[in-house]
Formats: sequence, structure tokens, C-alpha cells
Amino acid sequence: MKEIILLLSLFIFFLSAKLNAQQSNTSYGIQAGMNYSRYTPRFPEPEVEGFRYAGIIGFYAGGFVNFEINEKLKIQPSLIFAFQGSKFIFENIKYRNVDFNFSAKVVESTIIIPVAVQNYLSKKFYIEAGPQIGYTISTRGTFDDGTASETIMNNDKLDFGFFAGMGYQLNKYFTLNSKYLIGIIKRRDIKTAVLNIGIEYRF
Repeated sequence: MKEIILLLSLFIFFLSAKLNAQQSNTSYGIQAGMNYSRYTPRFPEPEVEGFRYAGIIGFYAGGFVNFEINEKLKIQPSLIFAFQGSKFIFENIKYRNVDFNFSAKVVESTIIIPVAVQNYLSKKFYIEAGPQIGYTISTRGTFDDGTASETIMNNDKLDFGFFAGMGYQLNKYFTLNSKYLIGIIKRRDIKTAVLNIGIEYRF
């Protein structure tokens, strides 16, 4: 899997270098924001009543390169570090005729490479979409009381999906944006869903 990540990273790098050589309107910047993520499907085991996934709040930060193809079309690859994951909710679980509830949380530290194709519908407003590859560096699982759990950790590190979103350029330097990612790779029978809301600063 590491070889796949390396090859895709090199592909994006050389694609960016080629576009940079062809286009003079290239800009660079940084980005940061909040995310809301959870595993899907929401009810992974319908036969197990009271078990579901719920969302958690995390954050992301990174940098990007923006290539202007023309007035309406831009391509923006990014390199981002993010904390994301999901909650495991167990409600009304019966054990020895006693009902009890508990939850656990998984937080993944992930390197993300999204490649956005941006279509400007006006001078400041755009919509975007594209593929995204992710690689989980580490995973931490905890129960309600803060104790660590090994059993709920997901060891499949490679993730891939597609996203769509929108943005609004406030001025020459700052842009507000949001996007929603749907994972298409199953990792131990789960997929990733992430909503990002953040801000970009362009140098």
C-alpha cells in the first residue's frame, strides 16, 4: 500500500509540475478547518439492535497549489493532515437481563491528498469535485471512560473516495469553502464519510 501512495504522490507531483510549466497563473496557500466524520453505513449490522456509527468533530490543516487553466477552470491539489474517525454507539444492549449503554470513539491521524477541479460560476463563487486518497498514520480507540481499546481499531490504512463542494473567495487572500467526501474503499466493512468546512489563505 505504501508503494501505491508513493506512486500516486509522484503522479500528482509531476502533473502539477507540468501544469506549472504551462501556466503562469499559479498560486500557493495554506488551509485549515473543522471536519465532521463517521463510518458508513450508519447501521453496519442491522441484525444487532442498538449498534450504530455516529459522527465526531476533528480538524485538518495543510497546503495547496492552485493552477488557473482559464478564467473559469482551476485545478488544486492539496496535501493535508487530518484527525477524523467515528463513534461506535451501543444502546439498550442486554446482558444477563440488564440493559446498558456505552460508546467508543476511533480517531484516525490521516495524510490526505485531494485533487479538486474548480469551476467558477462567477468571479468569486465556485463549485468543485475530484478524487481523494488518504493514508492513516495512526489510529486511537477509546471508551467512554477514556481507557484505550485495541478491538475497535481499524488497521486498513489506505482510503480512497470522491468529494464535491463549493467555495467563495472573500478577497485576494482568503477563501471560505466546504466539501463532502464519500469513501469508496471498504476497510473492514466500513467506508468513510467526511464533511469539511474551512478557510484558505493564498500567498
